[in-house]
Amino acid sequence: MRERHDRAWWTATVADWERSGLRAARYSADRGVHESTLRWWRTRLRRLSSPQSPSLALLRVEVPLSMVEPATLTALVGPAELRIAVGTDVDYVGAVVAAIARAAARC
Repeated sequence: MRERHDRAWWTATVADWERSGLRAARYSADRGVHESTLRWWRTRLRRLSSPQSPSLALLRVEVPLSMVEPATLTALVGPAELRIAVGTDVDYVGAVVAAIARAAARC
């Protein structure tokens, strides 16, 4: 059974790998770790260390259709105006809003 390592161990290992200049396959073989795990931790650590946009939360809102002009809602997301058809999948809307927020943060 392989030994499990914590985040601190992987942080040090990924930093050592990046300093080594070795390819992932060679470094992994030398250290006895799976190449895919090494690469996964590098990606995860980069995501954790990159500046995050403010937390985004979507609320499910029920709006009577009589109040909606032809079945759309409008939301301002940073500099963008987003028109959302009533009934659009909430996860999809969340992904679009998050992408707009990331793009706005880069400007």
